[in-house]
Amino acid sequence: MKTLFSFTILSLTSLFLLSQSPVDGFHKGAGVIELGAGYGNMSSKDYFAGTNKIGLDRSGFTANVFLSAGLHDKLTLFASLPFISIGTQADLQDASAYLKYQVIKKQLSSSSLSFHMAAGFSMNVSDYETESGSSIGQQAQVLDLRPVVHFQTNEGWFITGQYSYLLKGSPIPDASQGNLKLGRASENFYWDIWYDMQQSDGGLDYRGTPLPCSFRQLGVDYHKLGATLYRPFIPTLGAFLGGSYILTGRNVGQVISVNVGIVWRLKG
Repeated sequence: MKTLFSFTILSLTSLFLLSQSPVDGFHKGAGVIELGAGYGNMSSKDYFAGTNKIGLDRSGFTANVFLSAGLHDKLTLFASLPFISIGTQADLQDASAYLKYQVIKKQLSSSSLSFHMAAGFSMNVSDYETESGSSIGQQAQVLDLRPVVHFQTNEGWFITGQYSYLLKGSPIPDASQGNLKLGRASENFYWDIWYDMQQSDGGLDYRGTPLPCSFRQLGVDYHKLGATLYRPFIPTLGAFLGGSYILTGRNVGQVISVNVGIVWRLKG
């Protein structure tokens, strides 16, 4: 089974839009470089103030570019840069870069099981607004170290699980994050469904007691479901379609989002 592309959808980590994990369970292979661009629309009619749902309409869009590169047969680089527009706020948000290393891979009779470690860092690249209803993030500087387990059959069916503890730095509370993804990757088509969660280590609540002095003090939790479809048109070009919905959370909008984009294979 040959997979033409094993791409990563951009991870947007703002109070408004929280997307799936920044790394996957696939490896590019040495010398493979892929560049992608995406666009998404997002909207919410409700917001979890603490854990209490209140009515709050917000809508916006995202545009992003992302890169993946096989630095070695076992080492892959992921990088992304989003632009987000919500209400009156529109700016570059938080750039991120990750390295993922395949620690071990066990080939079974009709499948394979691999274990990976990924390390990454993200930070704001602009001085965007954090203290309004249209803020696009918390200007967090995040250190992320996560184990990734990936199981895949010879027919392309796979399941990937990962966990991370995000070190964000005061006054933003640290958080635990987990992701589970199920899907199939083949030469002509890729799809997945995924569940993503985040649990903050404390933090204050919007309209809570005590009142936060800054939105950067808010603890952000969520439980989210999503899906992705990908189709290559030619060996060097393909397109993806994705969507997600926040089921419940804390200090986060109940966002529904749809995104589309293209992926180019530049080398390999």
